[in-house]
Amino acid sequence: MLTLKRIIALTFIFTSGYAMTNNQELDGQISEAAEYFSGAISGDIDILLPTKLDRKRLDYSLESLDAVSAWLSELRATNINSQTEDVADSIIWSGAYVGEVIKRCAQEPYSWKRYEDYMATQNESLRNVIPYTFGTQFILSSKTGAMTLPVNKVIRFLEEGPENDLRFYASAECKPVREGV
Repeated sequence: MLTLKRIIALTFIFTSGYAMTNNQELDGQISEAAEYFSGAISGDIDILLPTKLDRKRLDYSLESLDAVSAWLSELRATNINSQTEDVADSIIWSGAYVGEVIKRCAQEPYSWKRYEDYMATQNESLRNVIPYTFGTQFILSSKTGAMTLPVNKVIRFLEEGPENDLRFYASAECKPVREGV
């Protein structure tokens, strides 16, 4: 299981410090993690099975999520355990990419929030429905109260399979807002 220390190290790999002063800073850091996943920036380590991810297709479109789903299918084919530290980097980075796709296609602005910051503004019963886990540590939320869990969706794909299709998932978040419904 992932330790809190490991989660912090993985999540903020690109920063010199761990303090978060606001959501804008978190948005920037997670956006950078998505760029790392897409190959726009590089570092000392890489995702698992990097040659199986068609990074040239990662243009932040809904269609680009087909490439992410194909890569996750390759990971699944290796019987990868999504609950291990070896997989954590790849989960965070790919979930960040999925979330950034949603942010770019959504009709309303979304921002990243830490689980505790988001839950502080919600009814306490929501914690029973969505407990804190590695997959829920970051929540993508809108000003209207909509929220989604891209990191968790990546984990569900790895654990449950392609019925957790990423393009289908993200496209539901990107539908135009209908008034009076």
